[in-house]
Amino acid sequence: MFKIINGNNFEFVACFDGQEYRFPPTLSGRAQPVYCDDAAAQHIFGLGDPDKTPYLARHGWASVMGGLDEGLAILNKFKFQSIVQKFDAPMANARTEHDPALVSEGAGGDGSTADDVKKTPLAADGTRAVSRPGAAEEAARVAQMAERMRARPDAP
Repeated sequence: MFKIINGNNFEFVACFDGQEYRFPPTLSGRAQPVYCDDAAAQHIFGLGDPDKTPYLARHGWASVMGGLDEGLAILNKFKFQSIVQKFDAPMANARTEHDPALVSEGAGGDGSTADDVKKTPLAADGTRAVSRPGAAEEAARVAQMAERMRARPDAP
């Protein structure tokens, strides 16, 4: 899940999987974050895809014939922060008012730009995710713990 802030001076509206996402502009230093899942962020902004041209063209920020620098300037004003969902809470929905108790800020939540995110490679399972400091070590610890749990004779 991502927390996304639009640093541009215009509202940006996009759709994914039948859901409308509205990214209000940052006005007078007041940002209104929008929360969306990884698949929506990848579809709308091209997170994880090194070639941003089709995404910029889809939104009219650039064309396949040119204007890439101007389009990237718009895209780079969006801030992306990876959010870790708490296991005991339902997933936050971008269409409803966000309940801060549902998610916790991910490590490395420094408001990475699209340039930072687009450099992120695909994960081993083919998903696109923003890596954060310590994420690989945390995943390895969780995998080891799961393996130990499966190896226990009293495991279900």
